[in-house]
This record gives sequence, structure tokens and C-alpha cells, in this order.
Amino acid sequence: MKPAVCGVCGKSAIESHNGDWVTFSDYKHPDNEEIGHPDGLEWFCEMHLEEAKSLSTLVSREALEELRNRHPTTEKTKTRKENGGWLRRLLNRNE
Repeated sequence: MKPAVCGVCGKSAIESHNGDWVTFSDYKHPDNEEIGHPDGLEWFCEMHLEEAKSLSTLVSREALEELRNRHPTTEKTKTRKENGGWLRRLLNRNE
């Protein structure tokens, strides 16, 4: 599975305690033997969660595209990505 990082703004579950996973129309529950992240399952922070749920009838690719068009990347999000993303922030949070 991929980590719980908002598909719109890049916030992680560590930064957004009220986020959750959303299943889209292309979601299929994985078999016990399947490896990897299932299609159609995306995590969203509390700021984007309800809006993502409202688009759950779309396939995940279309929903993410729509959400990203509605919420252009902010400077804060760009800086996060330039700084190495959620894992680097997690490992360096006590520094």
C-alpha cells in the first residue's frame, strides 16, 4: 500500500489526523495474494476529504484530476515536495 498522503495537497496522516481513505468507482477489494496498492483507493486530508467523497462515483484518476484543478498546488505543498516528502519529514521531525 502507498502511504496515507493527501492526493491533492501532499499532507500526510501525521499532519492531518482527521483524513481518511476514499474508494472510487474503479476500486476492487484486493485478493489476499495481491501485492501493492489497489486501484481506486486514495487518502485525503480533512480539508479535501468531503470533496473527494463527493466525487467517489468517478474513477480515481478523474477524481484526482478534478480535485487538483480545483485546488492548484500551493507554495507550501511545492516546498514539501522539494524537501523530500512525508518520509523525510517523519524522520526529521525531532530535529
